[in-house]
Amino acid sequence: MNRIATVALAALSLPAMAQADVAGCWINESGNSVIEMHVEGDLVTGRIVGINEPLFLAEEDRGTPGEVRTDLENPEPALRARPLAGLVILENLERDGRRWDDGTVYDPESGNTYSVRAEVDGDGVLRLRGYIGSPLFGRTTKWANAETRPADTAQMLERARPYLPEGAPAPRC
Repeated sequence: MNRIATVALAALSLPAMAQADVAGCWINESGNSVIEMHVEGDLVTGRIVGINEPLFLAEEDRGTPGEVRTDLENPEPALRARPLAGLVILENLERDGRRWDDGTVYDPESGNTYSVRAEVDGDGVLRLRGYIGSPLFGRTTKWANAETRPADTAQMLERARPYLPEGAPAPRC
């Protein structure tokens, strides 16, 4: 009887474990941003809360040096002036067992939006598969848990703090 109770408890805890796995702060694969993943009900959203370089640099081919880094590549001209700090880039990921699926991810570097699925692997790395049409025709990117790089996380959060939208919730990293 104890074995059955243990199995039942483990099965009941799987949704909570999946929720806990993806919630929190992650450093993107290029190491230049911190994205906070927030779980509400069965949906996940993610927003940029930390940026290594929140201002455009003189050596860049885009933007005005010293001005706030904005969403310049957005296909909608009206959205190109919005700052990257605080920008929601992941939306509507739905829990599907241990994986999150059927959401969208916006890439501010290209201005493209993709379908996305996400899963935390056995090493605690968040694997996001962005795709158009089918996951077979996509690309996987790996994000590190921000807790594994506390100095980088703190630095990016501090740099982005002055540029987060007024009234935006404070990051929970």
